[in-house]
Amino acid sequence: MISDPEHEDRQLRKALNMIGEEAGLDASLSRARRRRWKPSGSMIAAAVLSAAVVVFGGFALVEAISGEDEPDQEEAGQALSRAESIACSTFIGEVEVTDVRTADVQDRIILVVTVLDPIVPEDASGTMEFDVVNPAVADETPSIEPGERLLIQVYERTDEAPEIYRADEIDTERTRLEDALPDAAETSCPAFWQE
Repeated sequence: MISDPEHEDRQLRKALNMIGEEAGLDASLSRARRRRWKPSGSMIAAAVLSAAVVVFGGFALVEAISGEDEPDQEEAGQALSRAESIACSTFIGEVEVTDVRTADVQDRIILVVTVLDPIVPEDASGTMEFDVVNPAVADETPSIEPGERLLIQVYERTDEAPEIYRADEIDTERTRLEDALPDAAETSCPAFWQE
């Protein structure tokens, strides 16, 4: 679309004249006087910038007054609370890795583990096998090796890499997860996560 500056100037003058009439100013200014005032590019830019500041400042004020200081699910990138993450998991627990194989699908692995101390489901035991997104690719964490003791959280969604906690992280994360179990029992996996 090609812009016609003269047409835009006429439209702007017409709008300003109507505003002046509404404000009770003399609308019968001479043509010569009306032609003397011509908004410059910097004046237009300043007006647009001022309007943007007023609009966005108004949004910020409304948010501050409403007390909404936490972003909603859309703004947070669809993040899960800890209780929701538990509700969306098929397995959480401490394990010993017995085997790691490359899956048939790129960037996925077959993770074979021996359950040492389950959290969800609490009666899990024995050997379990998970076909998961390789966390080393998804999260740029070190590769999982046989013999490692880990706390893992495997999600229902097969396109999500499992959460992997190692060494010093295990006790801290176990405590956080166990503290969230009562809330998780009353929480279901959100619809946005299941899509």
